[in-house]
Amino acid sequence: TFQLVNSSNTATARAVTLDYRNPTNVVRLSPACSTPTVQPTCQDDALFYSTVYNALQGKNSRGIGRVYIDYAVTDHVKAFADIMYSRVDGYGIFQPAFSSAAGGGTMPVSLKGDNAFLAGSTSTDAALRAEWLAAGKTLTSTSTANVGKFWVEFGGRDVKTERETTRYVLGLQGDFEALGRKLYWEGYGQFGKTTGTTVSFNVPQVARVQQATDAVVVGGQIVCRDVTARAAGCVPWNLIDGPSAAAIAWTNASSTTDQEVKQTVVGANISGDLLQLPAGPLGFSIGGEYRKEESRFVQDALGASGALFFNAIGTRQGDYDVKEAFAEVRVPVLKDAPFAKELSLEFAGRSSDYSSIGRTDQYTARVEWKLWDDLTIRANQGTAVRAPNIVELYSPQSVNFTTTAVDPCDKDVFASSTAAQKAARAI
Repeated sequence: TFQLVNSSNTATARAVTLDYRNPTNVVRLSPACSTPTVQPTCQDDALFYSTVYNALQGKNSRGIGRVYIDYAVTDHVKAFADIMYSRVDGYGIFQPAFSSAAGGGTMPVSLKGDNAFLAGSTSTDAALRAEWLAAGKTLTSTSTANVGKFWVEFGGRDVKTERETTRYVLGLQGDFEALGRKLYWEGYGQFGKTTGTTVSFNVPQVARVQQATDAVVVGGQIVCRDVTARAAGCVPWNLIDGPSAAAIAWTNASSTTDQEVKQTVVGANISGDLLQLPAGPLGFSIGGEYRKEESRFVQDALGASGALFFNAIGTRQGDYDVKEAFAEVRVPVLKDAPFAKELSLEFAGRSSDYSSIGRTDQYTARVEWKLWDDLTIRANQGTAVRAPNIVELYSPQSVNFTTTAVDPCDKDVFASSTAAQKAARAI
């Protein structure tokens, strides 16, 4: 679609499109379809329905293997090992890259009045040229029209994913007598690692697309206007009659990422019944755990540069560890009493020491009142703390498709702000 008159007013907006049923035909769009963002009533037959590119499900294959072994060391001690391996191969299917007739966004493209292909000899060139002039535009470089387009020539921005996970758990568990009570204990260590790679296909190089579509005639030859791009091998892209294979190849690209996530855990706990109360045993559990999380994500240099129709993330790497202690107790209060077939209280607490955010404390208090077999009332109150993960802690600034979210403290935004805005943001 070529936005000849860029207006949100249906009375003044004007746009034409290459009919998707026969792209050699240039069709002037109805008022409802002529605004840069079409109206809800837009129903022109020459336009295609973009959801044809949506996929409900991609492709994937998965394989998992697991081995569990335990061995009774004594009558009261058991050793165990749990080993797991999995591999997942996925293929995500996504729509092609796109440009908006409203301009802006990730890959804005415009057609200039002196474009070499607009001056071409085909019937499509002539029809578009006539619409161009009828809209009051001139055949000069200062007269432009935003291009709204799905870049189907590249194909879908599909993503191939390969991921492997291994996990090893070793531990001991058992029981022992203390103060006439049987207590149960467990100690374990765990190490897990996930590695993966992704390949993102058909993510065009934004600057190259803009350079290739800006074609002019020099010395009787159609070339890219940008001299530097021309020296780098730029191949002109015909927006009207379709690009050559060489133009597609010069502008297209792919991007790869490598990821690794590791987790190390060591823990121990003891549980059992401390004493017998009239309503039942008073149960408890105490324990501690150490956990370390590590993550690394590396995007290839081209993808990380921000040059592609792609979320430029770059390298993200970091780790943190946490030491935790916890305790839980269950107190039976009543049993088989009037209007209280069972009444119990539960209390739990956890204290954590994160290398990233310091100490956190959490608790839960719960009451369960079973009036009779068919009616139980429960109430609880607690706190919870979610520490930031590695992505939240260590992600660098990255590029996304949205143009609506603006960071008021971004250096460029801050530089263009008023004195009052700067003062308010400097608090």
